[in-house]
Amino acid sequence: MRDEFVGILFAVGVILFVYQGYTRLEDWALNLAGILAWGIALFPMAWPSGASNSSFSLHGTCAISFFICIAYVCIFRASDTLALIHNKTLYRAYRRTYICLGIAMVALPAFAFFLISQLPWHTSAIFFVELAGIYVFATYWIVKSHEVSKTDSDRKAAMGKLRIEPHGVSAALRLQPLSITSVDDSDTGH
Repeated sequence: MRDEFVGILFAVGVILFVYQGYTRLEDWALNLAGILAWGIALFPMAWPSGASNSSFSLHGTCAISFFICIAYVCIFRASDTLALIHNKTLYRAYRRTYICLGIAMVALPAFAFFLISQLPWHTSAIFFVELAGIYVFATYWIVKSHEVSKTDSDRKAAMGKLRIEPHGVSAALRLQPLSITSVDDSDTGH
């Protein structure tokens, strides 16, 4: 299964790198996550795992950094498109979901690192914690895809019908979402 897993990691890396985020900050984080996914594939874990192995590895560093990038997108950037949802209850539900998934994306790799450093002989527990992190990542993309389908934001973005608030790096850790709004045909001169 290792070859298939490596292939999947390379495919995920390409998709994340090629996918255009709604904002520059989201795009940069997704590009970095894509590169880190390749690092996860290229730098395998030491095997067999034992007490003599260091808790530090390039594989682990890439994996934790990957989940931090995705958690950043989840916590700070996923809500940028929520202004396109006019139902406040649905807006709040998506926002809470994104924050919870982002926290899980940081907590699960951190817990796996703790297991590696404290209980290196429990490789099956580490595997299941990392697997749970992958499922959280998949859940985020399913929820985000559902949100995007509700707002039709991908089609609007492709047609140039979204207005995105100008932003710089200083907005990177702002919990307040960036403003992304729909532009109707009269605003674009059509």
